[in-house]
Amino acid sequence: MVRNTIKMSKKELERIKKKLIDERKKFIEMYVKWLKSQPIDAWSKQQKVIIDSQLKQLKKKK
Repeated sequence: MVRNTIKMSKKELERIKKKLIDERKKFIEMYVKWLKSQPIDAWSKQQKVIIDSQLKQLKKKK
């Protein structure tokens, strides 16, 4: 089995990680804004639970 490996510095990995977290945060914020602009019956309580969970995880990472 041939394994391709990519060598990256710790600094580069941290940069990529931060970029992914920032993109995730932007998406969640955009989705929350949409949810708040819609009537309650346009989205379910389950979605709210998922979003709250995602926001909680983002706050932990700060």
